[in-house]
Amino acid sequence: MDAQRLAAHAAGDDYLDARASMLDLDGSRAAARQDEHWRGLGEALGLDLAGEGWREG
Repeated sequence: MDAQRLAAHAAGDDYLDARASMLDLDGSRAAARQDEHWRGLGEALGLDLAGEGWREG
């Protein structure tokens, strides 16, 4: 998305520049939600997704 934002900025198109920024923000939020989902799933299965292996107990 950075290439689209740079192109919009270079063309002086504020709308496209803002839209590209919004898509970047949406992508970041989606990645954070997915990370939280995987963390919750790992905890439910007793996994430590940080790389430390199985949790005891």
